[in-house]
Amino acid sequence: MRIYSVVWFGQMVSLVGTAMSGFALLTWAYGRTGLATPVALLGLAAILPYVLVSPVAGLAADRMSRRRLMLLADLGAAIVTLALLLLARAGRLEVPHLYVAHALGGLLQAFQLPAFLAATTQLVPAEHRQRASGMSSFSEAVGAIVGPGLAGILMRFGGLETVLVADLVTFLVAAATLMVVRFPSLPAARAESKRGHWLADLAEGWRFIAARPGLVAITGWFVAVNLVGTLTWFALLGPMVLARSGNDPLAFAQVQSAMGFGSPSMC
Repeated sequence: MRIYSVVWFGQMVSLVGTAMSGFALLTWAYGRTGLATPVALLGLAAILPYVLVSPVAGLAADRMSRRRLMLLADLGAAIVTLALLLLARAGRLEVPHLYVAHALGGLLQAFQLPAFLAATTQLVPAEHRQRASGMSSFSEAVGAIVGPGLAGILMRFGGLETVLVADLVTFLVAAATLMVVRFPSLPAARAESKRGHWLADLAEGWRFIAARPGLVAITGWFVAVNLVGTLTWFALLGPMVLARSGNDPLAFAQVQSAMGFGSPSMC
């Protein structure tokens, strides 16, 4: 569990940073426009690339070095955050820039998440995988609870740029943890299985799900819940809280952190 614990810690720190920047950018976009539509489009910009690329990203996690894939995703996210920071400091940051940043973030996360999940089975012995699953859920809850709270404080006293700097640091921490560890090699049979054509592997994955009604039902349910929930949050709840609180980031942070306490990851 030593290597996994190091990687897990870095990813947890990165989740906190991602939650911070997501909160801050949503707050900034609403304060800039006073409209719910641009805020809702931020959610759509992040979701669409994630959904479209996820099947290919899963194949990449099977065929490529998972450590390298996670490292590239973290560094890519750091570059996106740095670009936003430079635009903000130059006074040239606009809402369309956030659409591009959210789309790139969703794209990178589509590769990051399956690589981390697949790395869990590579790094953790079978008898400790329930423990690893609990650690993963805990890190998601920490991001959902701590990220908005820290971002709200930083937004109140330091502004958007301070949050982006903090987010940049969290990405560098995650990248550093990946650079100091080495993943064990995959078994020979697993390595050999990576040589098939990617279209054939993708079709095999769809057939595997389609042949199991329970998986089809669970997949459909999670798609519907996440789609409706995410768009509702971006389009309705965030703007409503900001409008009623006079665009107060601390009030919005309290609501979002409370939602984190009620998330499934805390159960």
